[in-house]
Amino acid sequence: MIMPKKLERIDNELGQVLLIEWTDDVTTSCSVRRIQENCPCANCGEKKGAGSKEPVLLPIVDSGELAPLEIVTMRPAGNYAYAMTFSTGCNQGIYNFDLLRQLGDVQ
Repeated sequence: MIMPKKLERIDNELGQVLLIEWTDDVTTSCSVRRIQENCPCANCGEKKGAGSKEPVLLPIVDSGELAPLEIVTMRPAGNYAYAMTFSTGCNQGIYNFDLLRQLGDVQ
């Protein structure tokens, strides 16, 4: 099983990016926006509609200043996934390693 061996969150001009170095020495990068848009939790799935490939459009809350989308916390979920909490409040998604590998672009 290919697993992450190093994780790094990087802020750039386009927003936060998650870099993952895998045990097969491949490194992938994926925007946090793309990860959150592919949230596998039941709430996000219901918003998308069954079988829909359309991303969830999150409401924009005007607090005088828009904050960028970020991963607030990320913790292992068993030996196969990570549970993530986003700055939008979504905290129910469990992202298995296969999904994270598919979402990332090889560097």
